[in-house]
Amino acid sequence: DGCVFCNDQHTRQIQLNDQPLNLTPTEYELFELLLQAKNGVVSRKELGARFNLKALEFHIKNIRVKIGDDTKNPRFLKSIYGVGYQLNL
Repeated sequence: DGCVFCNDQHTRQIQLNDQPLNLTPTEYELFELLLQAKNGVVSRKELGARFNLKALEFHIKNIRVKIGDDTKNPRFLKSIYGVGYQLNL
């Protein structure tokens, strides 16, 4: 259907260019939340209400690796300094 990241909520599976991503349940929930924001920024406060903030950076890094994003200069999953994270579609 032309989406870069496709989400099947029934199987809890996200695909990148028709290839399934091997995400943990926490990574899936985090990624789904970022997908729902549709290029908007999800604040650390909002993420902190649902995820352990100390583990958040670890999960973000793991997701970047799994989607083939550069962890130092990410194209898709960007950190917005002092605000939160943004998934660029």
